[in-house]
Amino acid sequence: MGITPKKLTLIIVAICCAIMLYPREVILVPEAELTVYYDNGQIAKNIEVSRSWNNYMGDGWKANIAFTDENGIVKFKAANKRFPIIAQSFLYYFSPFLHFYPGYAGSFKARDPQNHKIWERLDFRDDNCCPNKIVMKHQETQLETTFIFGDLVSE
Repeated sequence: MGITPKKLTLIIVAICCAIMLYPREVILVPEAELTVYYDNGQIAKNIEVSRSWNNYMGDGWKANIAFTDENGIVKFKAANKRFPIIAQSFLYYFSPFLHFYPGYAGSFKARDPQNHKIWERLDFRDDNCCPNKIVMKHQETQLETTFIFGDLVSE
């Protein structure tokens, strides 16, 4: 009474299914550290910086806000999510057919809370993420709100 070929096949299929359903952690957007400057080279202290992003495995657009410290530096933590391996593979390979970019994309926006005409926006994708500095300039229009996409859910 040993293991029959049929039972062995079922055991192998069950193990493969369990592996494919295992939720592996995925980085939706990596951590970032930026230094914010004004266009005259001066360090920008207490500046509002927002990071918004979308990932094909995420839940739509997400965003968070932080303020620069006394050295003009702002830090954002990585955003992670646990996702089944089979779903990761499916979404990655079929993302062009589902009209998704197979990676993450987003932007950093810095604005002076005292003068809404001094601001800057930098867009990024997984192939050029993440910038390490933002140089804010005086703009023709004022940036009234940090978020372009409306009310976003913070991480």
